[in-house]
Amino acid sequence: MSTHMLVNRCLLAMSVALASVASATALPPEHDASTTAKALRTGSLSTRQEALAFVRDSSSLIKDPTVIAAIKDEFVRYTGDERQWLKAVQIARQRGQPPPAPISSELRSSEYKHALEALMIDSKDPVFIPQLTWAVGSNGKAVDALAAFGELAFLDVLARYDDMCVASLDCPKSLRYGLLLTMARMVDSASLNRPNEARVVAVARQALLSDDWELIGGAINIVAASCDDGLRQLLSNITSGPRRLSGVPVPQAEGLIARGNTALQGCLESRRSRRLP
Repeated sequence: MSTHMLVNRCLLAMSVALASVASATALPPEHDASTTAKALRTGSLSTRQEALAFVRDSSSLIKDPTVIAAIKDEFVRYTGDERQWLKAVQIARQRGQPPPAPISSELRSSEYKHALEALMIDSKDPVFIPQLTWAVGSNGKAVDALAAFGELAFLDVLARYDDMCVASLDCPKSLRYGLLLTMARMVDSASLNRPNEARVVAVARQALLSDDWELIGGAINIVAASCDDGLRQLLSNITSGPRRLSGVPVPQAEGLIARGNTALQGCLESRRSRRLP
């Protein structure tokens, strides 16, 4: 066999091998980026769940801009439905009417929502930071994920804390508590610069001065993380007087006082340990 023929056979064998590898790693047409994105936007619930599972198992789909946009849109849709229902509940309460039943849809499933959140969290992609700020009230892993981003996520977290949903009364449940907890985790991990730490302290100060037990509870986490002198004094006024929490139910008030005392004690012990030789 001539050298030329041998080279040609080797090249042919390599081409076949490369084609086999490409065929094995390429996504089948029904699971390419365009089809997956369309399934997430227009499919039935089971179709969307299946598409989400393929995204989770594919290192390429989770990075595709078309798929990322579809995931974001799906989460916005889901959150929007929840906010629409919360708004209806608030209107009913203002009118003295019974609250409406939660929105029912064949495209709604708590399991599916959790899968969406888990996918965004596990991707560790900062592109999902704005969406994750909506999830902190009900998902501790979203809190941890945003806190891990530190400075990169801080402005989004701060902006969500002052979101228009606060005025329109349709924020997801415990949203602002979760955002305060996220800020506390950022302070605790020393992932913020000093100006932004000061902004966190300012937010906590306003929360402690409010009569909203959810905000006070969230701010207690910041007191424990920062041990800021001004915050400690405001919290001490709540736990030991003279301030009384007006409009806060007794069980919640007692819980806040107990948590506040724990935070203040932790700061005291931290200062004592730093003074030890």
